[in-house]
Amino acid sequence: DTDTVNVGGTNEDVTITTVGTGDLTLNTNGGTSSGSIVIADGTAGSITLTPDSTGDVELVTDTVKLGSANENVNVTTNGTGDLTLDTNSGSNSGSIVIADGSNNDVTVTTNGTGEIVQSTAGVVLTDGT
Repeated sequence: DTDTVNVGGTNEDVTITTVGTGDLTLNTNGGTSSGSIVIADGTAGSITLTPDSTGDVELVTDTVKLGSANENVNVTTNGTGDLTLDTNSGSNSGSIVIADGSNNDVTVTTNGTGEIVQSTAGVVLTDGT
């Protein structure tokens, strides 16, 4: 069976909120063996998406926007893991890997006969000295 909670009427905006200063948490199974979405109370409070165990947070869209207008954005790992950018779930894809730790490499790898293409004259390569 499926239970459904409907809020609001047709074509109406809906707000779900807490009465006081508590966080708003959405989960299943009484919070046991469940991921969660937590909207933290307070000014500059975070919104935390937490999958259960080895689950993933999937953004099923063609565009993901980070930051507000004219702000710098930081994409990072939450620990000592490397950061990898690829397509097609890593299958048949080139990749960019930023290795964790001091003095580690940034590796750009093509797939198959792919090439790394520089499309501007403004790139300067140095040995870091």
